[in-house]
This record gives sequence, structure tokens and C-alpha cells, in this order.
Amino acid sequence: MRFLLRSLLSMRLLLGAAATIAGLRAWRRLSRRRATQAHPAAAVAADRAESRGHAGPANWPSTTDGGRPPSAGLVLRLLRWLMARKVLLGVATGIGVPGAVGLVVGAWIIYGGIYDTAASYPHFRLVAWGAHTTMIHSVRRRSQDVEAPGQFTQDQVLSGAKEYEEHCIACHGGAAVARAPWASAMLPSPPFVIDAARHWSRQDLYIIVQQGVKMSAMPAWGEILPQQQIWDIVAFLEAMPDLSPADYAKMRAQVRAQPTTPLGASGPTASLSPQPLQDTEPFSRTVASDREAAP
Repeated sequence: MRFLLRSLLSMRLLLGAAATIAGLRAWRRLSRRRATQAHPAAAVAADRAESRGHAGPANWPSTTDGGRPPSAGLVLRLLRWLMARKVLLGVATGIGVPGAVGLVVGAWIIYGGIYDTAASYPHFRLVAWGAHTTMIHSVRRRSQDVEAPGQFTQDQVLSGAKEYEEHCIACHGGAAVARAPWASAMLPSPPFVIDAARHWSRQDLYIIVQQGVKMSAMPAWGEILPQQQIWDIVAFLEAMPDLSPADYAKMRAQVRAQPTTPLGASGPTASLSPQPLQDTEPFSRTVASDREAAP
């Protein structure tokens, strides 16, 4: 499959290069023809200079209309000549044929079930890169209109830690806390977010939590949580990089002792309790080397 896609891309590049070269040659022939008609002797001298390797704009003969080179005002005449010689048709064919082939192959992949959508097999590197890069720029563009609070309080951090404990830790883990086992079977794998605040602005984090991420398991929490609770989660995410495993363990014990927060209209949710990491398992582990991480 990869070989077929690379072959199609190479064919399109070759056809595009061939069409460009043909157009340049046609332009050159037309320039010579116009120069020969205006100044036959000068055109012969220019040909001799070109044969000696001194061809260039300085050697082109001048026309009678103001001393301009023949290339000035030549675009319209070139287009007329190309249409008369049906060169544009050839160029369009060179571009259109690969495009038609691409459409056929795309339809074959989509309707023929060629692309493997199973979560047990990772995306192609190009697909994973395209989705991740698109998500980054989409979040940063939409976060420009978000007005963030000036300063978070400790109460907001604790409230966000409680929301994170109930809704987020199973997928994203915490300081010295592993994700739930089933999170490793997701594609893309949910990332650890301990240092998320170092890579995303406060507004970016709000957009990610509030609106979610398509083509991943990240839900749009803004659909079921009020805005204040979203900002509380952002406050906790900003505080997380400075929490040691011991400090985070104390905070978890404090928030887990509180009553569970109702989740929208669906009623209370059970607090998730992922198991701590073993001493032999490094915290920075990844599920698999070939499995790309989610944004």
C-alpha cells in the first residue's frame, strides 16, 4: 500500500516537472520567434552568443516600442500561442490524469476497506503527523479568543484535582500514578499530562479540555461540566508540574475523602483508582514504541 502511494506521488511530480519544462521551452521558442521577426540580424547574433555560453537577458534584442526586451508584455501573446498549439490541454492532461488516478485509488481505499481502522494497528507516520500537527494549530488558533483568569487560587487547584481524580486520571495518570490498564489499548494512546502546562498556554489547555479532540478518546468536557469546573481543571494542570509524587499523594488523599461531584444529569460517578507504579516500572514509560501519543 505504501509503495502504491509513493509511486502515485512520484508520477505526479514527474508529470508536473515535464509540464513545467514544456512550458519553459515553449516560452523560449516564442521569444526567439518574436525577436527574429523584429530584428533578424540581432537574433542571429544572440544565437551565436548563446552558443558561446553568454546567453541572457542582456543579449536579447530590443524592440522598437521603448527599447523594452521582447519578454515585456509577452504573457498575453504566450497564452494565445499556447491555446493555439493546445499546449494548455496537454498541461491540463498532465495534471488531471494523476488527479483522476488519485481519486480512483482514494475511492478504492475508502470503499474497498483497504485502510485498516483497527485500534490494534498504529496509523501511518504521515497520517499520525498530519492529525497531530493539525490539532496543535487548531487549538492555538481557537484559544486566541479565550479570556483566561488572572490568577488561580489554591481552592481552584484543589477543586481541579478533584475533577481530575474523578474524570481524567484513568487515561492520563499522575505523578507516580499509572494510567488504567485499558488506556494502553487506545489509539492514539492518551498522553501523560504532568508537564502539559509547559507546552500549552492556559487558554490552550482550556480549549482542549472544554472542546475535546476529534479522532481520539478525549471528550468535550464542556458539554457536561460548567465553565468554572473546566478552569479548575486547568488550574490543577498548571500546578501539576511542581507537585512531587509525595505532594500529589497527599492531595489525592485529601480530594478523595470528599463526596463525589455529580456529573451533569447522569448522576454521581464512581471515583477511579488507578494503581501506583511499581518500583521496577519507570514513570516515563510508553505503551509501545510504535504507538503514537495523542495530543
